[in-house]
Amino acid sequence: MELRNYQIEAIELIEGHMMFDTVPCCLAAPTSFGKTITSAHLIKDLVAEGKHVVFLVNLTSLIDQTTKTLDALDIKYNVLAASYKGAQGGPAAKVTIAMQQTMSSRLDEMSKKGTLPACDILIVDEMHISHDTQTMNDVKNALRPSNIIGLSATPIDGSGLKLKNVEVIETQNTHELTQAGYLTKADTHILKYAEHLDFSDIGSGADYTDPEVDAKLNNDSYNQAVFDGWKEYRQGAKLKTIVFVSSIEHAKSMRDLFNDNGIVASEYHSKMTQAVRQVNMDAFKDGLIEVMISVSSLIAGFDMPDIECGIMCRPTKRARTYLQAVGRILRLHPSKESAIWIDAAQITSEHGLYDNPYNFKIDDKYELKKYKQSRRYGYMKSFIKEPTTSCLKKVTKSRLEAHKAKIEGDSSLEGLIERYDACMDIGSLLVLGFRIAKLLGQPSTNKTLVFVEETCIPYVREGGSLKAIKTRMRNIIKDGKKLAALHYFPEWLKEQNWN
Repeated sequence: MELRNYQIEAIELIEGHMMFDTVPCCLAAPTSFGKTITSAHLIKDLVAEGKHVVFLVNLTSLIDQTTKTLDALDIKYNVLAASYKGAQGGPAAKVTIAMQQTMSSRLDEMSKKGTLPACDILIVDEMHISHDTQTMNDVKNALRPSNIIGLSATPIDGSGLKLKNVEVIETQNTHELTQAGYLTKADTHILKYAEHLDFSDIGSGADYTDPEVDAKLNNDSYNQAVFDGWKEYRQGAKLKTIVFVSSIEHAKSMRDLFNDNGIVASEYHSKMTQAVRQVNMDAFKDGLIEVMISVSSLIAGFDMPDIECGIMCRPTKRARTYLQAVGRILRLHPSKESAIWIDAAQITSEHGLYDNPYNFKIDDKYELKKYKQSRRYGYMKSFIKEPTTSCLKKVTKSRLEAHKAKIEGDSSLEGLIERYDACMDIGSLLVLGFRIAKLLGQPSTNKTLVFVEETCIPYVREGGSLKAIKTRMRNIIKDGKKLAALHYFPEWLKEQNWN
């Protein structure tokens, strides 16, 4: 098992960090980085120095993967996991592989019996999930390691900030791994129907909640649009697909739609028994199920390399949710030359292209806000061209030119993004405008286009809020008022000939 250059570099950086600092570190290891083999060689070095290592994992499948890798390097180990039935290394073993859940549940018992594993170095897989939780803090306090090493494709917290009191170590990112041929290139397509959805009135917290998203997305029109876009790209050939939704109810609705149209689909979620989930997963692996629909269980740590298509049917404010989800379709497999990522929830416009390298070292909220804007700018630069199908648009650099004249008024990044937002969101403004025109009994197309092009965009250009425009327009529709309601806007806005 020969290491790649960037894996060797990662080990050297981690070992160098441990020599001079006791602050925990976390290796940013994107999909297909090879974190298990990298960890195994690091463990071999540590054991050679006489160190005791505890390696915490959070998935049962990783126990088997890790033990096989350590066996190949002739490293003795013990395993602490309820499901493990294999051989143990005994007292001579300096390595303990443990399920995080098993370790935390047995802490008190092992402490009383004096059977806690010796631990100089604690390695935590998927560190972003468990870092700084009460459970993990209990484990650290019990084991008292000299150093803590984390592994994660997304070493950031839920808001996108660097993990607290953790040094991030990076070598290769997703873009570089793709360029080097270690990851499958995935083309991003935008579902046209989803461009006109409005999430501005939901999700005031850290992320959207299931009921809010369900109210927006779990309906016949949206589900049909997703299916139609997928089916057009599929072109009659089987397309192994994973779909991410925000609720169990939505998963069932999507499953029924696919099945009703002759596509074998199933769901995978926490309210199913483990036995049923395993049957579904085995059928998906064997190709008997073409489409698997997941809420959150399969977003991180799930690997099935021959998945060719991913569909995001859940908006999220969390960059790590997005990056983890798209990682499910990026692994190499002999049966696929490329993959397709269908954005059905405005994920790309929120977080940028998936392979636009993410800065995992920002620890200031204000800086993070500016950085998120810059990532969206990266999305703008490679924006969408006209659709190859009637439902989807492929991300390229061409379509932005069509709106260039509208966004050149301000050269600052913030101003450019504001102008872009106005242009980007013309579709949803037009939808609202058409509804207002209908309310007023006026010919819709010309009046609405004039309102958007000559009123809304200039209003935003002069510092007005696009969200405010949409809010006022919705109020007009809701209250059944004529456009005298435009008194909410500046004086020059009322002068438009709409009454």
